Amino acid sequence: MFKRRAGIRSLKRMLKMELVEELLEERKTGEQKDKQLAKLKITIEDLDKLRQEEDEINNKLEEEMDKQQLLHEQLQANKILTKQLEKIALENRCSICLFPWEANNYHRLVSLKCGHLFGEMCIRTHLQQSNICPICRKIAVGRDVRRVLLNHTP
Repeated sequence: MFKRRAGIRSLKRMLKMELVEELLEERKTGEQKDKQLAKLKITIEDLDKLRQEEDEINNKLEEEMDKQQLLHEQLQANKILTKQLEKIALENRCSICLFPWEANNYHRLVSLKCGHLFGEMCIRTHLQQSNICPICRKIAVGRDVRRVLLNHTP
């Protein structure tokens, strides 16, 4: 019976030792799992930060694209205005010599009966050689030359 009790005690000790070893092993496994979960949590937080940064970059990119589109539209509008100004500048020049008209002096603005505009000396010189308007080819003479008043502000 003593042997039996000793065997039972020995068996209990062995079982306790095995139980302690299993508990230690489970604790190690639990700690490893906790570390893995902590790493995953950090990874998830990093991913959230990256998504946030990506969203911010996308928003900035959209803003820059909107600005670029606006600048492109402004550039197109400026090109149209430049063409219109060039056309006006050409229209405000003598069609014979292509110099701008003056409010006075020899190149002051004059018109013919047909309504076309020239610098005075240019059209008078032309009419001495030919009795027609250089633009529309209607008959014109020196007395058809009329002065046009310009509002010239310095």
